[in-house]
Amino acid sequence: GGGGEEKRPQFDDPGTKAKQRKGQIVKRVDAERVIPFLSHLPQYAPHAGGVLLGQHTQGIHPAILELGACYAAGSIRGASARTAALIEAFCVAVQSFSIQSAPHSTTQATASSSSAAAPAAAGVEQLGLLNGSTSQDVRRELDRTVKRWVQFVIDCRAMAVPMGNFVRHLRAHISTLAPDISEQDARDSMLAFMRTFLHAKLLAPQRIISQTGAESVVNDGDVIMTIGRSALVENILLAAAGA
Repeated sequence: GGGGEEKRPQFDDPGTKAKQRKGQIVKRVDAERVIPFLSHLPQYAPHAGGVLLGQHTQGIHPAILELGACYAAGSIRGASARTAALIEAFCVAVQSFSIQSAPHSTTQATASSSSAAAPAAAGVEQLGLLNGSTSQDVRRELDRTVKRWVQFVIDCRAMAVPMGNFVRHLRAHISTLAPDISEQDARDSMLAFMRTFLHAKLLAPQRIISQTGAESVVNDGDVIMTIGRSALVENILLAAAGA
């Protein structure tokens, strides 16, 4: 894919809204009171208890389910914190990825569109456990599995910009894996990439910005007014206070 910012869906367009709703894993209910000024953004009613669990989420790793529940409850706030939590959850979940565990008939059962077999086949597909798969399918199934995880996360709460950046880089990394890569090597490569991304693209820049801001921006006697509560701004002020 090319560079540049990915265009975010505009929910004030009926066609876009219908398309997004069709792809949802967790079906959302529109908020009773919609803010017209923010009509281009998704506005849903809060999740009811237990809505994140059920038939529609079978096959999604527990670490991803727990992360989604935290996002939906608002217990993880801030773009940086949400991105770090996303990467950590993906690191846990990818260690369980496998395409070797399903019976040989899985692929055929999925393709047959049998109403009786479809739920079971879909459940297997959610884990990336499609049978008849060889080493050449690892990249495809990894990407399919990651896309499902991402969709579930989005259904719980719209992603922040750095979260979307991470997902794009992760999927780009998957596309560069060798066609005949083994599952274990793919898992190891994914883990190494995600941990490097977390430290190089998120944690290290935050530390540098905090140190630079504390040393060169904030001076003794300054009166500083902040709007909201940015974790990065808070870290700058704390570093300056402790300097």
